[in-house]
Order: sequence, then C-alpha cells, then structure tokens
Amino acid sequence: MPAYSPSSTEGVLQLTDLCVLVFDTSTNKWTIKWYDSTSASWVDVLTIDGSTGDCSIPGNLSVSGQSKTKDVNIANSASPTVAASGGTPTEVTVVQPDSNHNQIIPIAGKITIGGTLATGEDITVTIIAHYNDGTTGTTSKTISSATTVNLDLGDIYNLIAGGSGKYITAIGAEAQSNKTTTSATCTVEIAAIQR
Repeated sequence: MPAYSPSSTEGVLQLTDLCVLVFDTSTNKWTIKWYDSTSASWVDVLTIDGSTGDCSIPGNLSVSGQSKTKDVNIANSASPTVAASGGTPTEVTVVQPDSNHNQIIPIAGKITIGGTLATGEDITVTIIAHYNDGTTGTTSKTISSATTVNLDLGDIYNLIAGGSGKYITAIGAEAQSNKTTTSATCTVEIAAIQR
C-alpha cells in the first residue's frame, strides 16, 4: 500500500495503516480517507466542511448542519379560494418544513367550510402531497354544509402511501364548488412532524 501523497494545500494525520485524516487549507474541509486495495487508491469516507459544519458521506447519505436529526412538530393553516364550477382551483401551500428540515409526515388535519352554501352546493377540497421526486399524491373530501371535517386515517394514509419510497416536501390544498357562483370559504389545517 502506498503512503498518501498530500497536495501542497493539505495536511495529513496518519490514523492507521489504511486510514488518514486530511485537512485542505484551500477548501477548509476535513476528509477521512481509507485505502481501497481493490481500486488501489485512497477513497473519501467522510468530509466535514469547516465553514458550515456540513458533513457528507459518499453514497446515499448526506447530513447538513447539526439540527437536522431532531424531529419537530409543525402545524399550519391556509385558505384556498373556493373556485366556482368550471373555474380552475388554485392550490395554496398549507405546510412545508422549515429550513432545518427537508420533509414532513402528516399526522392530522381538518377542513373548515364557512360562508353561505347554496342549496345543493358541494365543496370538494383536495389535499395535495408534494414528494421529493416532483410527483404528487392526493386525498379529497366533499362537504355540503358550513362545518369542520377532520381528515381521517385513510386520508393521511393516502398522502403518505401515495409516495411510497419517497418523502413529502410540502402539503397544499385547493377547493372547488359544484355551482357557477359561490360565497363559500375554506380553511385547511395540517399538523405534521418535520424531519
């Protein structure tokens, strides 16, 4: 096994015969390298950015900052405008993770329909989960009076299971009436765990 040859900007501490700790003054990064006998080369195992504290491990694991490991509860509400029949509903974001987290796991939610509904008016509220790969999953409730309706476990399941193998990066909502004019209002509230 050849010894590790540092560049002119690197300082090296030999940890074992097969492992070194390298500090690169040009990038302010610490890197643990090990000697891979199969490829006959030194391979990065772990890199820590001395400026930000971000840590990366080659492959599929990357951890940024120090606060991303704790799950935190979050709850928020939004009020999508109820679109009339034939109109296009506009999605509003109800909840998304803060800057210290990258995903949310919904645990509860409720929809409040207010205003005055016409005779025979139905409001369909669609909850939209946005996944990390850009796809979406939905669950819907149709409500025919001014009331509050809770999302049930089946609704939460639809949002989570719709992205099997993915994670949710935001949850939005939109509302539509079956009447050509409406004075109904809608508020959607979602409680989630951000991670």
